[in-house]
Amino acid sequence: MKIKFPKKFPKEKSLRKLEKELDKAVSDYLKAKSKGICVRCGKHRKNMGVSHYWSRKHRSTRWEIDNLDWMCWLPCHYTAEHEKQGWYRDYMIGKLGERGYQTLMVKANTVTKFSRQDIQLLINFYENKTCL
Repeated sequence: MKIKFPKKFPKEKSLRKLEKELDKAVSDYLKAKSKGICVRCGKHRKNMGVSHYWSRKHRSTRWEIDNLDWMCWLPCHYTAEHEKQGWYRDYMIGKLGERGYQTLMVKANTVTKFSRQDIQLLINFYENKTCL
């Protein structure tokens, strides 16, 4: 009996591709959780998406639900982006409490590295939560 081996093994997905999948899974989860309603104006609009209190460059909080909200792009997200010491900060303290806000701030300023396996686990987690 002759055994056939595949000519090429499937390539692992790149870290960037996995991150895009995770961004999509988190976005879908937040949209479902908020029922598509902006947390700032309370409206449902055409152009809406995920707002990060601490920007995406803070890897440790990029996919942290406490750091994320569903907002319409204009005017809410654009305005909130420039109000880290105004309305958005007050909203986050109301949402998380002072202690939760401080914890999120510390986490945002902590260096974190995610492996492919970490990201895949997060993708699975958010996809399963979206289905529920």
